Amino acid sequence: MKRADGKMERGILFKAPMVLAINDNRKTMTRRVCDVQPFFVEDQGLWHAFYPWGDGGHGMYENKKEMMEEAWPLLLARCPYGKVGDILYVRETFSFYRESNIRFWYRADGEYGKYPWRPSIHMPRWASRIDLEITGVRIEWLQDISEEDALAEGLHEELNCIIGCHCNGGYHQEITGDRYFYDGGNEEGYLNPVNAFSALWDSINAAPSPVLNNGKTTSYLSYPWEDVRARREHRGKAWQVYGNPLVYVVEFKKVEKEK
Repeated sequence: MKRADGKMERGILFKAPMVLAINDNRKTMTRRVCDVQPFFVEDQGLWHAFYPWGDGGHGMYENKKEMMEEAWPLLLARCPYGKVGDILYVRETFSFYRESNIRFWYRADGEYGKYPWRPSIHMPRWASRIDLEITGVRIEWLQDISEEDALAEGLHEELNCIIGCHCNGGYHQEITGDRYFYDGGNEEGYLNPVNAFSALWDSINAAPSPVLNNGKTTSYLSYPWEDVRARREHRGKAWQVYGNPLVYVVEFKKVEKEK
């Protein structure tokens, strides 16, 4: 949808911990799986990259470099999240009631009203409270993330972190060095921000997710961190695993919501 200032705006879903990270200015980028994934055919020795217009057309390439030079710009031009300067409005789990005015609750805030939570996918534009302006968009393999970018995905960083333990009935504290955490993850954290991000990614994307056709589950997909491509089975249906997927990297900054 085009705004009064001429910018395009789109909704984007975020879970509550990521909304908190955005509000704390810890999260300034997000990685989202590309809707078409390249694959390698061993008996051909070729990489195949589907084009994003959905007609089955694709290119075949002898190496990744050649594929990246030709196919990546096509995918980037059709990025569903927009381009630099566009606006993303955050859709999050919420609740509201309407009396003389409208009162909102947002799960990320830990508040709760007397009305049930509504899933983020059902949040209308007028209920969104956070606007993000896109400052950069690119495509890369998931595992190519840098330590700096892993932190920008919303991790907590604790320098000279202290881990407590019980030793011979007494309490002993040991300084373990820098640690990195994500909300709801390992209580002792991770020694490297990329490891912390990979655990965060898998907590969202590694489990089989249903593919619906006319409201019925026909198969499953998952996009784990591990660099593996496999066909498996889940609940009696096909389960396609696209490990280390190709992702859109969307960088953003918070901006004032248009009135």
